[in-house]
Amino acid sequence: IQNPTSWQWDFGDGSPVSTIPNPSHNFNSSGDLIVELIVGTDAGCYDTITEDIFVQGLPDADVGPDTTACFNNPNINLNGIITNAGGGVWVGNGGTFNPNTTDMNANYDPSPGEISNGFTEIILSTTGNGFCPSNQDTLRIDFIDGPTVDAGPDQEVCADTTSVPLSATFQYSGGVEWYTNDGTGSFASSTSANTEYFPSAGDVANDSVQLFVQTTINGNCFGDVDSMWVFFFDPPTISLTYPD
Repeated sequence: IQNPTSWQWDFGDGSPVSTIPNPSHNFNSSGDLIVELIVGTDAGCYDTITEDIFVQGLPDADVGPDTTACFNNPNINLNGIITNAGGGVWVGNGGTFNPNTTDMNANYDPSPGEISNGFTEIILSTTGNGFCPSNQDTLRIDFIDGPTVDAGPDQEVCADTTSVPLSATFQYSGGVEWYTNDGTGSFASSTSANTEYFPSAGDVANDSVQLFVQTTINGNCFGDVDSMWVFFFDPPTISLTYPD
């Protein structure tokens, strides 16, 4: 139509139509869309044209929430997610990515400087962005103390003792578990920090038994183990002499 006096643009993404001749438009959805233009004249003549277009979604990099790692196990398994782009690349702060910087599930081994600093930040950027700008996301890793446990001091008890009280202290873990390698006795509760050990006849015959306690529910940290000894001594005896 020559000399149109009205324009109606339908961009195919559900947004309001535009009634100016040469609009600019930010698409709110991606994929294959149909753009339609209807022009008209004051005389009531109309013509329509459509065009199939492809709208690329904006690239997005997602590293997930910030996380922590232990000083005794500072390695981090990464889980990056890239959408609307061909791939991504990690950039660290001195550490090493295994197997490489383009593996979204790489393992990051921080440098000694990062660990001594107490935290580090690594960046994931999108690559293969087409006509769109790159996007990036940053992951902060804080380094924290690992689990510790203390079984308490060694104990000396009488050979006729029925049970030995145990009291462990721990931190930075979800719980503890008691066990013994050579002993044949039993625990009132092997998963309680404060519990009792019931020595067996074999324990008493050996004059001692070694008990261990280890941390459990350690997250991505290495657990800790401590031990204590229980020594068995003959009970005291008394004799009474008297004249006939």
